[in-house]
Amino acid sequence: MRDARDLELDGVTTRTPAADAPVIRLERCPGAVVRNCRAGPGTGTFLSVPPGELRDLALVGDALAAAREPAAETAAEPAPVTP
Repeated sequence: MRDARDLELDGVTTRTPAADAPVIRLERCPGAVVRNCRAGPGTGTFLSVPPGELRDLALVGDALAAAREPAAETAAEPAPVTP
């Protein structure tokens, strides 16, 4: 998701996460709320944002302990996952 205003993500999860790609990637979405999400076993990074943007997001009630990295700031957008 890029350039979103008033973004709210609620209940995002995946049963077959890709270990090398985030479940959610947000870019330029200040004030976004990520709520009640769950990282499944095998999740690498759950939430990825560009450097400096994590402070502009709210993570509320998420269960991300199964993720290797619950939230990370990464410079490059990860390669798309193909089914």
